[in-house]
Amino acid sequence: MVEPKTVFKNFLWVICALMYLVTASLWVVLPDTLTLNLSTALFTLGFSILMIIWDRRKFQKYYNGPYFYKLVSLSISMILVFCVLAVVNYLAYKHPRQVDISDMEHNSLTFETVSMLQKIKGKIIIRIFGRKAEILAIKALTDLYRFENNHIEVEPVDIELRPDLVKKHAVYKSGTIEVEYNNRVDQVTEASELVLTNSILRLTRKRDPQILFTKGHGELSVEDKSKDGISNVAAILKKAYFNIISENTLSLFEIKEHTDLIVIWGPKTAFMRTELQLIENYLGRGGKLLVGLDPTFNGDKHVDLRTMLGRFGLKLDNNIVVDQVSFIDGSSGSVPMISKIKSNHPILSLEEGPVFFPLVSGVRPENGDSKKFELFFDLKTSPFPASWADNNPEEMVKGKVVFNQEKDFKGPVSLLGISRQIDGPTKVVVLGNSTFVSNAYEKYGKNFNLFVNAITWLVKDGEIAEFNLPLGKNEPVFLNRHQIGLIFYFSVLFLPIIFIGLSIWFYQRKKKL
Repeated sequence: MVEPKTVFKNFLWVICALMYLVTASLWVVLPDTLTLNLSTALFTLGFSILMIIWDRRKFQKYYNGPYFYKLVSLSISMILVFCVLAVVNYLAYKHPRQVDISDMEHNSLTFETVSMLQKIKGKIIIRIFGRKAEILAIKALTDLYRFENNHIEVEPVDIELRPDLVKKHAVYKSGTIEVEYNNRVDQVTEASELVLTNSILRLTRKRDPQILFTKGHGELSVEDKSKDGISNVAAILKKAYFNIISENTLSLFEIKEHTDLIVIWGPKTAFMRTELQLIENYLGRGGKLLVGLDPTFNGDKHVDLRTMLGRFGLKLDNNIVVDQVSFIDGSSGSVPMISKIKSNHPILSLEEGPVFFPLVSGVRPENGDSKKFELFFDLKTSPFPASWADNNPEEMVKGKVVFNQEKDFKGPVSLLGISRQIDGPTKVVVLGNSTFVSNAYEKYGKNFNLFVNAITWLVKDGEIAEFNLPLGKNEPVFLNRHQIGLIFYFSVLFLPIIFIGLSIWFYQRKKKL
């Protein structure tokens, strides 16, 4: 009869063997949880040493037998092989290579991205902030970048385990990707090749784009930190490494060539014709212009500015757009709110969430010759009779706004106009309101996203607008959780158990012979 002490000892040996299996599984499944993995490994090693000391008499028989010598020799050989494999694995990690055998090369980066990565010599750190499931999917994308440039390091950060790093890097959304290069940092919240490539381009460009905000006409100031200023806009742009300057165009003889964009934002007084001619000459050289113009009730002071915009196919009316279906509560329809945007234009590629405009004018195509320009008017209010553009400012002052068949324009009314020269680089974007991105609305992120999208599209900043490849080319194939679990169980659990079982069977068979 087997003694209870022997049974208990054998049970502990089984537990010890299972602990080694658990330790190996943790290193494979959770390689980033170093504290847990090291603690489990040290506990398993300590437990093994205690078991050997407790069962030392039994082990003495093995020490003096021929099998121990063979075991030591085999162990040394395995350690040497492991060291060789470790060196090979390190070299493969530092100089990764892969072969994509899919039909449309779904698991490869585009030619544009590869060309860009091959030109970068400095170290790039890509940090992934998210939960474990998100990190796994995003890392599949970032690893493709590491395969093309061995200077790229990928650092996954679990937001649940490392809230200190989340706070340190000012991350506000799970799934954020932070790219660092030369002490410059950029964050993106969309895990796609196009977005990530453009982020790297922004950090590695030789010159930061320069944006000129006009002043001297009562414009919203980028330096004004009050609720009526747009200092938050300036902070967002500076964080994206745009160079912001303010100039009175009346004091300029010409717009300098290195000016990438002119912004006229919320002027209260009129521009002189010499100033507008200066700006139009700049646009004639392929310049870019962003205009935010609020409606006025006491006469139109910007007739010349509107006329100039009309030469680029955009007619900005001096009226009030009313939307009685989608509006901010308490505004009686004078603050239209747009929740669903049907457009493929980059400026309007907003995530779900409303944008609103306090007292906004409508933008429509100019009746003249606009064949030289490609026009977009996709940011629209609700269909008529819910919305219209009211051309009687006295009704707004009296608080009684009604549709007039003879004077007003039926909805849907566009609140934004986009003009792009077909045979040249000139671009113009016009909005019928400027206050929607004032500091008073700093908590309404979608408003600011629209503004930044307009800036980015206008400047373009060397970024890639789209990849000239078949649809789906820039999206790698990611394994879902069930597929990864299946691979794990077969490779880490089932196959080792089968091999161990076969080894025991061959050993017992050899022993009988």
